[in-house]
Amino acid sequence: KWENSEETTPVKAIYKDLLNNEIWATEFTLETHISRHIPKDWARLVKQRIPKIFKDPDWVLYDQYNNMIYYVKEYQKALPPNRKLYFCVVSNNQLRLYTAKNKEQFFQKVRTRFKILYSKKGDFK
Repeated sequence: KWENSEETTPVKAIYKDLLNNEIWATEFTLETHISRHIPKDWARLVKQRIPKIFKDPDWVLYDQYNNMIYYVKEYQKALPPNRKLYFCVVSNNQLRLYTAKNKEQFFQKVRTRFKILYSKKGDFK
């Protein structure tokens, strides 16, 4: 049940992060963030990536402006400057399971908006 909500929604998936914290995804969250925003042929790939991003992120960032935790994974297929970062965002009142951003644009905000909580790949370059 969401904070200040009268309705409940069933939990459909429980993901574990690199510290074994549980992240619960409801039916609404899965439907909203997977089914509605991407083509159906991508849905299977996204569902496979989500647990990997939580369990083995390249970076974990704290968003100081919105009090959210970003689990960030870089996939190396695209060449710079088109390389993408894929991330899952968790906060006390929302869960965005899958988002992609251009790496160069996203990293410009790291020093001012985000604090690095964990880094497998070292500093941002």
